[in-house]
Amino acid sequence: LPAAPELVKSLGAADAETREAAAAALGELGDGAAAIAAPALETLLADADRFVRVTAVGALSSLGRPAPRARAILLEGLRSDDEDLQAAAAETIGDRGKAATGFGEALAKVAASAKDPHTRAAALAALGSIGSLEQSATLGKAYYTLSPSSGTVLPNGSTQITVTPAALPTTSEVT
Repeated sequence: LPAAPELVKSLGAADAETREAAAAALGELGDGAAAIAAPALETLLADADRFVRVTAVGALSSLGRPAPRARAILLEGLRSDDEDLQAAAAETIGDRGKAATGFGEALAKVAASAKDPHTRAAALAALGSIGSLEQSATLGKAYYTLSPSSGTVLPNGSTQITVTPAALPTTSEVT
């Protein structure tokens, strides 16, 4: 991890592309870089450039931050007014799968209120990935808020899935 200190230094660069590239590279270093990189990456969540913020969220997740701090970071991202940051937080939560619990309500709010289709799709996909019965019901509620009468196409990695109202459980089926 000899590159980590230099990459951390680059997070303070005046150029947004340099900060973004450094954040992405730090995320690729893995858990061993967390102690030195995470505090600097956390400051990027308030960066003026939205792509730097999105990259910082992903990098923090890749560094395997302890659950309490990661949770706060991801919830902050979901509650942001920046829909790109919301999408990045949702994707990060979705990447954690069933290990990511307790995000259902915040994800449903993003899915129901985001103007950007990518952001709504990322929140819906994350709800599906975390997969508890409670979150499945939340997914159905968010879906019906998003599209009450027809299916919608959601990105799921490199494939496409079609979600129709009949394919989603009702609250009574879940309980």
